[in-house]
Amino acid sequence: MKTIKLVIILALGIFAYGSSLAQKTPITQAEIETAIANGRNYTLVLLMAGPERNQDSITINQIMQGHLVHLFTMKRQGVMDIFGPLNDEDELKGMCIYNLTDKEAVRKLVEADPAIKSGRLSYKLFSWFSLPGECLQGQ
Repeated sequence: MKTIKLVIILALGIFAYGSSLAQKTPITQAEIETAIANGRNYTLVLLMAGPERNQDSITINQIMQGHLVHLFTMKRQGVMDIFGPLNDEDELKGMCIYNLTDKEAVRKLVEADPAIKSGRLSYKLFSWFSLPGECLQGQ
């Protein structure tokens, strides 16, 4: 549970404050209030190791290919903004941010993922507040 909390805190820091920290001028209270007033809720999905982790390598590859197709499809359909694996963690395997607030709708989408269906991954849903337009910095 500590790991999950740490990832959420890190995600908040990366997404909500990343672009502001790059500026050289001090952040004002008015700037913060304006940004927060324009914020909105999303659904954060943490993907964890599921109970079924003993598949053979061919089956794992098939499951994970289906998982990637599912994620890229959600992104293309505009219901997911960002996703990615966590490479240095045993229990926590990845995260997704859906731009939906209806947790039941997100639950249905997540449960359609072949990695969830197979039990290779499990998940937890969280309501998450952020600022529209925040993104990862490119090179």
